[in-house]
Amino acid sequence: MIGASVCLLSALFSGLPLVKDLAVEAAPSPKSTSETPNVVSDVAIRFADGTRELISLKSLPAALQDTKEAKRNWDASVALGASQSYGNTELSTISLAAEGKYRFSETDRLSGLFDWYYSQEKNQTTGITTLNQRRVRGAAQYDHFFSKKAYGYARVDASGDAKQTLSLRLISGVGGGLQIDKTEVMEWSIEAGLAHTYEDFKAQPSDDYISARVATKYMRKLSADFTYRLELEWLPSLEDMNDQLLYGKNLLEMNLGKGVKGSFRYEFDYDNTPGNGKDRLDHRFILGLGVSF
Repeated sequence: MIGASVCLLSALFSGLPLVKDLAVEAAPSPKSTSETPNVVSDVAIRFADGTRELISLKSLPAALQDTKEAKRNWDASVALGASQSYGNTELSTISLAAEGKYRFSETDRLSGLFDWYYSQEKNQTTGITTLNQRRVRGAAQYDHFFSKKAYGYARVDASGDAKQTLSLRLISGVGGGLQIDKTEVMEWSIEAGLAHTYEDFKAQPSDDYISARVATKYMRKLSADFTYRLELEWLPSLEDMNDQLLYGKNLLEMNLGKGVKGSFRYEFDYDNTPGNGKDRLDHRFILGLGVSF
């Protein structure tokens, strides 16, 4: 288990003019057992004159230690937001947001998201409960990289919105993407492609059309504890320019330690041709608490 450390130590010490016939041997850790014989914490340096010196691997520079961990091929997060108010009006709000990513290999990955938002209001005088919002959305995307930056994708997105009288909106499409930057502190990618959109509103005929799709994702670590994320997606119809959809999400996360994060989200949905009598634009401000895996 000392791998590159032993080789580097041999090379370093054998270059000293007063050292001859250097031998490097592993010194077992006190925690080593017959079941874990490869647990090594020290290296014994034996010189030609018979002297022996023990060097702890923990004291070596990081470059000399062979302790590289296997890279995890998945990550996920879940955030929950809720509020309750009482008085003349009883207002209840709850939201759930989850997303994840799984990397099959260096060239293939699968990502997904799930959002659910519910809000109702009860008048304490009349006892009447009114639905303010009930929205659900789920999406999955498969990416295949042709190079370190360029990739193709296939995507499916389904959503429903009670206040918009939207029973189902189903968007499926393919296209290409470019990973402009990917570092420890910043990630930025853009995508463009074609999509088929199917919409079913209550009390009016369903509709479907072919649209273009343009999207971008941006992540920036503002500090060790704060991260900002931006996601935008635009779907203009290629058959009727009046049919346009726009999704947006701004997210500020604060690391609270041990995988726990606080978050503030601002989301909006814009539908240029909404259900009969409905507004084109919906806004949501959400405070949440979640965990990352």
